[in-house]
Amino acid sequence: MKSEEEKLKGTFILKEELLLKNDTRNDAKKISEIVDETCFEISESGQIFSYQPGQTFGDIDGVLYIDDSTVKLINLSEECKLLVYSATRVKKNSRMKSACSTIWKKTKGKWKIFFHQRTNCVPQGTRRGSEAENETDQLRTSAKRDRGTRVGKSKGTAKTVSK
Repeated sequence: MKSEEEKLKGTFILKEELLLKNDTRNDAKKISEIVDETCFEISESGQIFSYQPGQTFGDIDGVLYIDDSTVKLINLSEECKLLVYSATRVKKNSRMKSACSTIWKKTKGKWKIFFHQRTNCVPQGTRRGSEAENETDQLRTSAKRDRGTRVGKSKGTAKTVSK
């Protein structure tokens, strides 16, 4: 027999999975049954969206699914729970994992989403931005030294020197 916490976690997962289906995402009535009128979301791109009653979410590009083995329910209070999990978006030939957090709030006897955030996870072994650029610059400098080349700092040019 499942505990109350396990039942609640299952209910939250089912409702979140409904929001991953395009027919639900395009139905304002279905959305309003799951999402609180004061809900806001921080997307994987960092944009903040505030839900407006009557609004629809539009189609998802690709397929997004929840990894059930990663789901955790954290009790914040009797009327407030935090659901955390990993999700994967599959589209064409790519997969992107995301860490997701949803705050569920009980209002007027009903559980609804109050806050949601999805953060894309960089696959292990990859680097982004200035970290990757710095590493590339270091490799270039090292390779030039090995070939008998010195990097000129003033204009960013390389000058050949004899060994």
